[in-house]
Amino acid sequence: MISVCNNEPSVLAFIKFGEVVPANTIKAYIERHPELSENNRKWLYVNASQRVTLVVFGRKAKKLAEDLGVAPDNLRDALTPDELILLQEVEDTAIRLIDIQDVHPDYAIQQTAERLLIQVQSRALKLK
Repeated sequence: MISVCNNEPSVLAFIKFGEVVPANTIKAYIERHPELSENNRKWLYVNASQRVTLVVFGRKAKKLAEDLGVAPDNLRDALTPDELILLQEVEDTAIRLIDIQDVHPDYAIQQTAERLLIQVQSRALKLK
């Protein structure tokens, strides 16, 4: 688990109010890929956002908000600082893959999840 090293309110506020995968990242990807189907273009942002939430929390945002007893729009306010940091790490890594390596958002999030799992497993082995 990632710990919060700097619990400054400004850092946490940025993470809480950030988008899951910024719309401008998805928009730029779509503009670079005119071959995408209309359906893929329409749902790419929503699918990417849902996939990040699934990777980090194992459920869709709506279900997570329901389980935490908050409205979906207030979900980030209900997360712990460690959860927010983890969410931000997944988002940032996926964004870099999309922007720099031009990886499809779905695959960028999948690759990020796989890397994260490998890191966690590696840390667990070192603790034994």
